Amino acid sequence: MKEIEIEFGGVVFTATLFENKAPKTVEALWKALPIDDPAAVHAMWSGEMFHLTPNIVNLGVQEVENPKAFQWPGEIVFYPPIQEIAICYGEARFTGPIGPLRVTGLGMIQGQLDLLKQKASALQTEGKKRIVFRRKGA
Repeated sequence: MKEIEIEFGGVVFTATLFENKAPKTVEALWKALPIDDPAAVHAMWSGEMFHLTPNIVNLGVQEVENPKAFQWPGEIVFYPPIQEIAICYGEARFTGPIGPLRVTGLGMIQGQLDLLKQKASALQTEGKKRIVFRRKGA
């Protein structure tokens, strides 16, 4: 089981990756770690979701695995066309200017979802924040 740590808003969250459901995308993410993005921002159209800078890392995966039309709080998703990783913290659906989009379900944050919601919703008023993805224990 592959687990990562996500450092965001002064808190470290642990997430389990869906390596059986999205093997290519998980392996590409695993190889790309650590990812350090100084500018995670709140989503514009997707509801309670925030994302890393598009193309902050190119995972090289172009197809959607483990397709998701709706996201759950704590779910980490990946949108291949713009190489974007996003995290849902409440009611959300990954959406672009033309409407909802299917994304790869990449993993799930384990616990601390109330704290995740508090930190992520602050992006709307406080602006961009640093986020780091790394292998658990690294």
